[in-house]
Amino acid sequence: MKVSDSSESCYVHVTECSVDLPETHTQAQLISYDFFFSGENKIVQEKPIKSESEFSDNKEWKITKFDRTPIMSTYLVAYVVGEYDYVEIKDSNGVSMKVYTPVGKKEHGRFALDIASKVLPFYAEYFNIKYPIAKADQIAISDFDSAAMENWGLVTYHEMRLLIDPKFSSMETRQHVTIVVAHELAHQWFGNLVTMDWWTDLWLNEGFASWIEYLAVDKFYPEFDIWTQFVADTFARFLIHDALKSSHPIEVPIEHPAEIDGIFDAISYSKGSSVIRMLHDYIGDDAFRKGLHNYLTEYSYKNTVTVNLWSHLSQASNKPVNEVMSSWTLQMGYPLVTVIEEKQPNNTRILKLKQQRFIADGSVDNENLQWKIRITVFTKSNPNLIAKQILIDQPEITITLENESIADKKLSSQDRLMTQDDVAALCNAGHQSFVDYLKLILSYQNEDNCTVWKSIVSTIDDLSSLIEYTDYFDQFKKYRAHVLSSTQKQNLVGIPKKMKILL
Repeated sequence: MKVSDSSESCYVHVTECSVDLPETHTQAQLISYDFFFSGENKIVQEKPIKSESEFSDNKEWKITKFDRTPIMSTYLVAYVVGEYDYVEIKDSNGVSMKVYTPVGKKEHGRFALDIASKVLPFYAEYFNIKYPIAKADQIAISDFDSAAMENWGLVTYHEMRLLIDPKFSSMETRQHVTIVVAHELAHQWFGNLVTMDWWTDLWLNEGFASWIEYLAVDKFYPEFDIWTQFVADTFARFLIHDALKSSHPIEVPIEHPAEIDGIFDAISYSKGSSVIRMLHDYIGDDAFRKGLHNYLTEYSYKNTVTVNLWSHLSQASNKPVNEVMSSWTLQMGYPLVTVIEEKQPNNTRILKLKQQRFIADGSVDNENLQWKIRITVFTKSNPNLIAKQILIDQPEITITLENESIADKKLSSQDRLMTQDDVAALCNAGHQSFVDYLKLILSYQNEDNCTVWKSIVSTIDDLSSLIEYTDYFDQFKKYRAHVLSSTQKQNLVGIPKKMKILL
């Protein structure tokens, strides 16, 4: 692979050692390694250099010995041989950080370096556990078959997932690089320091990293409104896939190597991160951080399984975490909660809640699956104060709550997005009429969040395709123009091209 802009041809060699090392063919096996290399090229590896000496048969070559690695799994070992430029910095904790780029592109690595220098100390503080090795390097590989790989101390990325052209890269590209870097650095603790025992617990690595990446990005880049994007992208993706009869639980027993690739999917990543987000909200940030610290401390340089995490979070929160979360990780699907209004004096609603599995084609689940569902109630009079929290642990339950308002934006942008997404899904599955959805969207006339509008436009565009050749289409176009015209009044930035076409 040519990596030099000069007339000289230079080549790079990248390897991941998971199947190259003797007697270390399992995901869970944890060993420390000594590495020796001979050659004239520069070598990038996850440990600092311990010694260098001349090669006996060729003085132009040298033998490089690296410090012994920490105890680690084979799939996290990597080294790169080639010619690279780099930019470097030390983070606030003194950890050496470099971003390696193809020759001539080092300025394209500064954005990722800035992200990493913020995110790594944030994780160390959040977990209350120092980054465990001396350096945290990242390297852009021009021909890489994955988006990125969290090798300990030397994270490898596809060039497009790490490098930012300071003159031409879009805001969307910058957001994507930010998310990917935050994801891979989270693995330095969740996956590297503490490693899953077997592929059944893959979601511990990917689901957790896919949640905390958003926490880190929101802290340093609040202008991204990243949690609303989480709902629109990650959360919505899990809802689509997990509503299929062919879905699978988060924790999948793996009996054969051929089954492994199949679990790197929307369930492990998107549903995994969504249930971690739900759990964090359920037990609160303080208990969550305390439980994580104790968990990571006990299982540092060891293997772990899901119930070990639940145990520490239960102890920290004094809540039945294992009982609640097992209903979400050990069975496929998610619940449809049907709400029936029994009576409505003044602004009070007496509601009967009934749960059953939601299936995309509208069919009925014959397995009678049940979930432990946390219901949080806020009142319109004090929307920032939790009025009531209930854990539904039975098929039906009755609660009382105050009326909420979408038109007055009493709900958060995430709740407004989820409300219309949920109603659209119910309509698609035949549980409600699309007339109900169209009436609901009239309440969004004052909506000023672009991510919410993107979701609305996607559904309206789907409806347009369905009724384009019916007698109702002319009337529908008037409705569509009326609804979407409010986006012009709001002066929204980043309106999708599709929305402008529909207008």
